[in-house]
Amino acid sequence: MKCFYNGIFINTSNFNENIEMLIVENGLIQYKGDYNINLLNKCEEKINLKGNTLIPGFNDSHMHLLGLGLSLNQIDLSKMKSIDELILKSKEFIKENKHTQILYGKGWSQENFIEKRMLTKNDLDKISKEIPIVFTRACYHILTGNSKALDLIDKSNLNIDGGEINLETGILKENGKSVLLNKLPVPSKNEIKKHLIEAAKYVRKKGITSVQSDDLCMFPQKYNDRIFDALNEIKNDFPIKIYEQSMFGDIKNFKNHFKKGYQMTNDNSHLNMGPLKILLDGSLGSKTAYLSENYLNENHNGILMYKKKELFELVEFADENNIDVAIHAIGDGAINLAIDAIKNTRNQNMRHSIIHCQITTNKLMKEIKKSNILVHIQPIFLDYDIHIVENRIGIERTKETYNYKTMDELGINIAFGSDAPVDKVSPILGIHLAVNRTDLNGYPLNGFLPEQKIDVKKALKFYTIGSAYAERMENKKGSLDIGMQADFTIIDKNILEINEKKIKTINIVDTYVNGINI
Repeated sequence: MKCFYNGIFINTSNFNENIEMLIVENGLIQYKGDYNINLLNKCEEKINLKGNTLIPGFNDSHMHLLGLGLSLNQIDLSKMKSIDELILKSKEFIKENKHTQILYGKGWSQENFIEKRMLTKNDLDKISKEIPIVFTRACYHILTGNSKALDLIDKSNLNIDGGEINLETGILKENGKSVLLNKLPVPSKNEIKKHLIEAAKYVRKKGITSVQSDDLCMFPQKYNDRIFDALNEIKNDFPIKIYEQSMFGDIKNFKNHFKKGYQMTNDNSHLNMGPLKILLDGSLGSKTAYLSENYLNENHNGILMYKKKELFELVEFADENNIDVAIHAIGDGAINLAIDAIKNTRNQNMRHSIIHCQITTNKLMKEIKKSNILVHIQPIFLDYDIHIVENRIGIERTKETYNYKTMDELGINIAFGSDAPVDKVSPILGIHLAVNRTDLNGYPLNGFLPEQKIDVKKALKFYTIGSAYAERMENKKGSLDIGMQADFTIIDKNILEINEKKIKTINIVDTYVNGINI
């Protein structure tokens, strides 16, 4: 037995509950209640919390664990303030890493550059024309390649549905990225395992005990089995728990994996198979999210990855075979189509969801509730998006976007996550932004759409119980109740009492998975 005592305990299923001690045995909570010296003396291991706060472990409801692992070994472009700085630091990176055969970078954004323009082939050619360079925008929906990288592309077939290819600028959007990505080397199974473990250790330090991760998206479909094999080989010793959101792409690939036995699971292992992930549109930052009306001062409304018939076929097949769908939809046009596809299904036992769900309207949110669709929200997006959303869609359309409180008041099931490595993987920062509705520098002073602020208790629930519900595990994790998995995050301040503007200063002290810290 293992005892936790001398701290503050916050139970997300009952915030009024007074807990002075927890006892864990066989990875489950066996006792909670008053401090009991006799019980404490029976414990083989006594964890003195020293006044710190213990909460249920954070569950990131949507991220890309493999992508995060890869990004930790790439040049980080997110802090680059100009294209000249990006070129200079990239040259320095190549000089310091002389054996670099392909230079990968991630995180650039035209909004961060003083030039306020997209990164182009000519910019990357100034870094090197000798090795391929592939720099991905922060949203991962756009990449830019240098001339050497673009030479790898088969120029005979550049007709790609749901994507754009511009060889003059070197900019590839959405499905258009595949013409280059399909030509790049893919890590071995052992390398994939290494990246997954590295990322898992990284997020665990952020207080995360479970992730719902889309990992198949990182490489072409033909490598799906390599990723599954890597996951299965490390699952017994994995530092966190994974619920795999599997993006099979086309219906043929999905059906092939279903025939091979793909089905959702929710057992007590560290790896469970989750919903079919469907990438329906792009991102707001890259202006590829699919809107019902054109972008402000533009003559286009984004990119849709699937035709309606293809989407409906995917969703219907999953639904008929007891597999949830998790549809990436950011623009209101894509959200509307996702709702229609889910409404077209007949299985009443499913937990279909929309990931991101950013550019909403009151009508769409009511339809989401009516159709019993859950939503995966990334409050960390507010740090960047509050600076661009009005420039993308105008003031009036902005008023009904990122409406977390309205969604909650309608009774929509909400799960919080980060979409890492697209954005920062930090539940503490996510909660800070959801509560304050500012960027991380405190702008705007009163908050972006301040009427949409949610309280700390709600934010905690969405990052624990809400995320557990999204993976059909709410009876196994997400609270400090008897019989629940002993997944805990220990923080250095009482998040319910700290000044809301200082939530971001909270530090992670320790993280326990099944009652074990490593």
